Parts: sequence; C-alpha cells; structure tokens
Amino acid sequence: VLAVSSACLRMLTASLVLQAMRMSMISTMLKEKRTVLYGLFITLGGVFNIAVCILGARQLPASNIPLLTLSGDVFLSVILVIYFIANKRIRF
Repeated sequence: VLAVSSACLRMLTASLVLQAMRMSMISTMLKEKRTVLYGLFITLGGVFNIAVCILGARQLPASNIPLLTLSGDVFLSVILVIYFIANKRIRF
C-alpha cells in the first residue's frame, strides 16, 4: 500500500509541476481573449487522456493506470509550448 501511495504522490507532484509551468501561458492566452483556442487545447488534451487511459488499461497492469492519467497534463503542456514557440512568444 505504501508503494502505491508513494507512486501516486510522485505522479501528483509531476502533475502539479506541469500545471505550474503552464499557468503563465494559460493566463496570457486568457488575457489575449484566446479562450476558444484554449478550450480546444483542453478538449484535445482530455480526448488524448481518455484514449491513452483506455488503450493503456487494456495493455498494461492496473498499477500503471495512475501513470497513464498524466498523459493529458503532458499533452496540454507540450501543445501550449508548441503554440507559444510557433508564435515566437518563447525563444531558446
């Protein structure tokens, strides 16, 4: 039980870190009145998350399902970074 709890806590921490990284990008989009685009990104992330969880639950043991739920966070973070790089808002 402790091992599962520890794994879930690590995944929750990763999710919170990803959310914190996205916060400034989200607030910028909302400030610029790009709510429809942000809504589309959220919807795509949700669909991707559901698909990954359904397909992963069929292929992987049940203990890996909490890890699969991070796919929506990762997808949304990646798509926001791509969007901001494409619009030359983030530079490396």
